[in-house]
Amino acid sequence: DTSDQFLCYGGVPPYNTGITINGGTQYIPAGQGVFVKALSSGHGNTISIPPAARVHNAQALYKSSKDVIPDLLRFQIEKEDYIDETAIRSNSNATDEHDYGYDAYKMFSLNHLRPQIYTKTNDESYIFAVNTFGPIPDQKTIPVGCKIGETGNYTIRFTENTFTDQHIWFEDVVSDEMINLSSESTYSFNQTAESNLDRFYIKFELNQAPILNSSLADHDIPVNEFWSYVLPDNVFSDPNTYDDLSITVKLSDGNDLPAWLSFDEELIRFAGTPTELDDYLITVTATDVFGEFVSDEFLLSVKSSSSVEQIEGNIY
Repeated sequence: DTSDQFLCYGGVPPYNTGITINGGTQYIPAGQGVFVKALSSGHGNTISIPPAARVHNAQALYKSSKDVIPDLLRFQIEKEDYIDETAIRSNSNATDEHDYGYDAYKMFSLNHLRPQIYTKTNDESYIFAVNTFGPIPDQKTIPVGCKIGETGNYTIRFTENTFTDQHIWFEDVVSDEMINLSSESTYSFNQTAESNLDRFYIKFELNQAPILNSSLADHDIPVNEFWSYVLPDNVFSDPNTYDDLSITVKLSDGNDLPAWLSFDEELIRFAGTPTELDDYLITVTATDVFGEFVSDEFLLSVKSSSSVEQIEGNIY
């Protein structure tokens, strides 16, 4: 199994008692490879499983694949105890049309009250359960279709996302909501009975690093006087729509700011009262959700009041 162990179970009829090792049970999942110990050697021995031991069970495979399928987004629609699933994937050998080796057409439940989810091409010429397309350009939009058989509340849950360099958004054009799939995994909505809803879209956007728009100015500040400084809004920006940047600060040597100086990440504001003359080279870094960043430095010089007045004129 995934912990590199063999699982064991030994017992005698009635097949529901025995010794278990490493979590093994009397249930053998479909497709599971097993070893069976024979009572005697020789050829022609047979094994039979009597009707009493032939049971249905939800036991998952003990051995699971360690391989992760790259560039895969799996999601499902839920209502009460019913789930229907679909998936989209990028592969360099696929196209936006139907590819027999990569795509699967959507087959709908005969129970029309069950919610169904799928993706489709923009012209609705193909409806997919598994939708594999080629390399993603800088931006791509995929329509998501639903069949809703009865009015009620529904949840769409994103259960697997192995895309590594893409911003992925789920958009509901009816409610005018957009959720970031890197930080949110569920979306709930109310819907009247309707098929092929034209309200949901998956939007991809290739991640780009933040940009430094203007260099930070150096500052001369007076000793023993309170000083505060809010970073200008336009110093950093991000080319990606809706991307959030986090701002962090350190001294240029990697150490923390001096004890007298604080930085509020929410207000992006420095504040403090210096108690001695000194120079500090401060690095300000803007980082996006994928860890791409850009930095700039400025020199903060603590001087005597007369020196600051001579250099700057007025102190604000």
